[in-house]
Amino acid sequence: MSSTDDAHDAHEIAPAPVPSPPHVDETRAVSPHGPAGSTNRPSPPSGSTGQSEPSRLPVDERHEDLGDQPVEEPPATGDDDLDAALGELAQAQNRSFEERVDTGERVHRLLQGRLGDLGRA
Repeated sequence: MSSTDDAHDAHEIAPAPVPSPPHVDETRAVSPHGPAGSTNRPSPPSGSTGQSEPSRLPVDERHEDLGDQPVEEPPATGDDDLDAALGELAQAQNRSFEERVDTGERVHRLLQGRLGDLGRA
């Protein structure tokens, strides 16, 4: 090698060391079911299969009966059909859960139709 090669090599900058990635302890990773690889999970309540089970009560008995409580009249929209549907929805709050759902679905369909009409206009 020549002296110019030696001088050139002496002035080269050594690459900076590349830090290694941080160590991840896989055994400590947290998940909703506990540490990775863990079989130590909470057991289901006694008498339960661990599967989600529907309530054993009929739908109407799971919800409080509101009886004849006063219902606020919804504000007028200027659309007679919509005003009637919203009034029916407000009155349905004193009915069974099934009736409330049915009424809500009817009002939802009416609202979707009205919004669709606006989109075409």
